[in-house]
Amino acid sequence: MVSQKRKFLFVFLILLFAGIGGLIFARFPVSRIFGVNSTFPGVSPSSTPSTGVAAPVASPTPLPTTPTPPESIGKTPRGVFVLIGRAATPAAVLANPSIAGLVFNRQWELIETSKGTYDWGGLDSQISQAAAAGKMVRIGIAIGGQHTPKWVFDEGVTTISFIDRNEFHQDTYNTSVEIPLFWDPTYLALKKAFIEVAGARYNKNPDVHLVTAACVNPNTDDWVLPARTAKDIQDWKNAGYSSDKIIDACKQIMDATVAAFPNKTIFMAVGPIPAGLDSDPDYAEKAVLEYARTTYPGRFLFGNGALSAKTPDPEKDQNLPARWQLLYAHRPNIGLQMLWTASDTNSCRMNARKSPCDPVEVLRTAVMIGAHYQSQLQEIYLQDALNPALQAVIKEAATILAAVPAP
Repeated sequence: MVSQKRKFLFVFLILLFAGIGGLIFARFPVSRIFGVNSTFPGVSPSSTPSTGVAAPVASPTPLPTTPTPPESIGKTPRGVFVLIGRAATPAAVLANPSIAGLVFNRQWELIETSKGTYDWGGLDSQISQAAAAGKMVRIGIAIGGQHTPKWVFDEGVTTISFIDRNEFHQDTYNTSVEIPLFWDPTYLALKKAFIEVAGARYNKNPDVHLVTAACVNPNTDDWVLPARTAKDIQDWKNAGYSSDKIIDACKQIMDATVAAFPNKTIFMAVGPIPAGLDSDPDYAEKAVLEYARTTYPGRFLFGNGALSAKTPDPEKDQNLPARWQLLYAHRPNIGLQMLWTASDTNSCRMNARKSPCDPVEVLRTAVMIGAHYQSQLQEIYLQDALNPALQAVIKEAATILAAVPAP
């Protein structure tokens, strides 16, 4: 009997203390009892003192999240890629086991020949041929710039003209080139619409591994704002240039490309803005890189088309130029393209125009420097891929890139 009374008393005391504790915690938040700003998962501490009156229940506000790469993207493409452009891929390139992938650049004007009318035949054929040979593919589309379709200009986009002073642009060197302003809203809307259509066609194609995003690109898919003279600088200022407009345009293109190609790695070139336009030439590319890092981690490979035997080497140069330091800080999410063909011994462009420029030593040096940036892939020109003297270097490059740390 005594034992039963003790059990009853024990249960009664437990219930009593539990009830008192519940009243205390209901009246006084955890933070006030323990003197800390305590939180529980999914619960945010209120900055408003408790009044003892239940507050109305509001709809929860979704917390910002950092996206993670979809699993369907798979491993980041890596290895030696060859710039094919619109040409047919030579059989020697398709059969070369040291070549991992091919780059097909198709100008917007050649695909959407009139608004809403598309010709994908040439690109589809290239992709199928590459897949049959077991090669990965990067497609560069929606390039814009001088390759914007005529019908887009007819839509009333605001344009700017400049003299193309790049002697390696054989079709436009020393001539006037007209391009849409990179931030023109009509141009951006039409470009994003095209990206969406391209994504619907190629996002689920397993034979396409990378796609290109480009936002400051007058000629190719490389980042270049064409302003080499004082007149060029003034023309851009008169057109309403601001770094914020460039950054916003790039964000829009990045957002559109990620949305259209959720299953692909995206390659994007970045670079400086001429000093006469921005006090910090690297301000815009810094903002673009940071936006990608925080908003789309792991989705982008960033790089440029300027790798050469004279590129600053992060293993030797203590103070890298800003444009290269920014890429190095972004490693290993890097992809680099050769500045030019190492086989061109007349210009020696891959050796800072310094002669002699032995193609073997020039390409080998460039590959090693690119690997020091932990570049996942390196893109070489077709002439080098077909040069018998460079086959050993290309084989070496494939081995070197296979050992680069993966993202």
